Amino acid sequence: MSEHAFQTLLLSKASDLERAMAALQDAEAKQQRLKSNHPDAYDEAFHAAGIAQHIQGIYTQLESLLKQVIEQTDGKLPKSETWHQDLIRLASMATEDRGALIDPAGAKSLKAVLGFRHVARSNYVGELDPARVFEHIPNTAAAVTAVVAGVRQLFEPPESPTDRAVERSA
Repeated sequence: MSEHAFQTLLLSKASDLERAMAALQDAEAKQQRLKSNHPDAYDEAFHAAGIAQHIQGIYTQLESLLKQVIEQTDGKLPKSETWHQDLIRLASMATEDRGALIDPAGAKSLKAVLGFRHVARSNYVGELDPARVFEHIPNTAAAVTAVVAGVRQLFEPPESPTDRAVERSA
């Protein structure tokens, strides 16, 4: 794949993630308005289930984007039973070909959302704890912000020594 096509694909996926996060936040705001304006029509379990679905989908998109970047830049993907955690670890490490894609706070957010996704996917009886679901909204937003910033920084021109000197003197 050409560098331009790779850049276009990854930046498009990063924008898709931002739109997915905006959709989650919009759904959350609508449910909160429903709860305030029509408490008799509000269903907390339905609200939690909808948000959990958004979070699962967003995490899957995050992981897909990280896999593409790491496969392209590092030449291989983790293949162990812990590959999800290994992917986050690799994304938080710089290599010869790229800087770290996520900072430690971003890695922590991603791990939290990964853990939640596992719980939500294993919830066959449909009894999600709404409070636990809602507490993962900020984790998900932080993970999206971290990954999108990391992907975008891949395509920023490297800072030259004169750029840093100008910043210090300003």
